[in-house]
Amino acid sequence: MLRGRHRPLLVLALLATIMIILPLIAGCSTSDSEDGGGGKVSAPGEYSGYSEPLYTGYETTSQYVTSFDGTKIAVDVYRPTGGPDEPMPAVLVMTPYHRASVMDGEIISEVSEPPPIEPYQTILSYGYVVVFADVRGTGASYGTRFAIFDPPEVQDGNSLVEWIVEQPWCDGNVGMVGDSYRAFMQFFNATNMNPNLKCIIPRYCGMDLYDFVYPGGIVNFNFIEVYDVGLQALNMNETKPALDVYPSKPVDSDTDGSMLAEATQEHAANGSLVEVAEQLPFRDSLMESPWGALGYPVPSPSGHLQEIEDSGVVVYNMGGWLDG
Repeated sequence: MLRGRHRPLLVLALLATIMIILPLIAGCSTSDSEDGGGGKVSAPGEYSGYSEPLYTGYETTSQYVTSFDGTKIAVDVYRPTGGPDEPMPAVLVMTPYHRASVMDGEIISEVSEPPPIEPYQTILSYGYVVVFADVRGTGASYGTRFAIFDPPEVQDGNSLVEWIVEQPWCDGNVGMVGDSYRAFMQFFNATNMNPNLKCIIPRYCGMDLYDFVYPGGIVNFNFIEVYDVGLQALNMNETKPALDVYPSKPVDSDTDGSMLAEATQEHAANGSLVEVAEQLPFRDSLMESPWGALGYPVPSPSGHLQEIEDSGVVVYNMGGWLDG
């Protein structure tokens, strides 16, 4: 449930994601009338006139990126190989569920582990760099989180986009994909107003966090408590097979695991989701935070609709009848 890696019914729907993200990130139009008759078509079941899958493999590197306040954020960079060596657009994923984990000595990730939740290997084959980042206070990243989706976590997204476009392998265009928590992060990153973030494809995102935590005004303890336990295990890099939780993969330079241990020690100061929920029982409740009074509009995309609209970021929002 926490990592969401085994949902076979999603595969067909997710294959359509590649048909959407390729033209959007590259800044392409989606019809002949829009592209001046260039023959570009992006429609259900039909995709032509754009790039071809020219890459046959990929390579992975891992490192720390220093964020706006000095916090070190762990990232994995997947670069296409076996094709033209030229700058490419990038796809960013910000996750609290480990950019990659180590299970029985084997590295597992959403790029390498079948079946994929997102078609990352397909995206790579079309010439897109994929960047996975552990949000602060999780995985191998340093820092702490007062609450989920707090302001520094959102600002980290801007730092990551800035770092990506400065790399020689990036052509200056960045998009984002991902479901659930990773979908929230896309909407929040749009509020950073970074012109290099061209599009986002959030999937299964609750627009109003209050409705998710207190559906119908009754606290959703069955989810909150279980989710909090899982998050704490992930944040502390524990091994709990029953929860599908395993330690984070260290970055490449951390050959002895000392940096991962340091980062994990900082995670011990993370806030509890249960405690936050208890302090915010009503839609207009407020609680004290390092950034002043904090309420549901801050961690809810619905509280930032004008900013998201003003950002100019192209949004393709995906959801279902039973989603939050």
